Amino acid sequence: METTNNKPKLLVRVKNLQLVFDYCIENKLKFSVAPKLSNDEWEFELNISDIMSAVALGVFVRENRLDVIGLNISTPKVQAVTQTVAKPTKSAKPIAKKTTDDAGFLDIPTSNEASEIESSEFTEPVVLPSSTELAF
Repeated sequence: METTNNKPKLLVRVKNLQLVFDYCIENKLKFSVAPKLSNDEWEFELNISDIMSAVALGVFVRENRLDVIGLNISTPKVQAVTQTVAKPTKSAKPIAKKTTDDAGFLDIPTSNEASEIESSEFTEPVVLPSSTELAF
């Protein structure tokens, strides 16, 4: 049976040992150090007790380009998204007609025409293919 260890482990080269030692001492972190199989690498196991020290460790690791091992970091699974768009029914009336009077101005629809436009219903959804289904 596999046990999970929630303590972060850093894989540190010899040239960065002093940097990680100083960080752990300044932030009062409990840590243990073990040599790896190669002569050039060491494994630091850090005991992180609160969220602020975890964030600070993350910033430190990123700034100094250190390798984090020992945590089960999982990326969220991306699900295919299908979009639905309402499609007008065949009996829908046209929205507006462009008509002009003698002076060249557009005619404004009357209140009855406007209410007919607003009351038209869109009932048939259209399913668009997701980006993974499109072939280029």
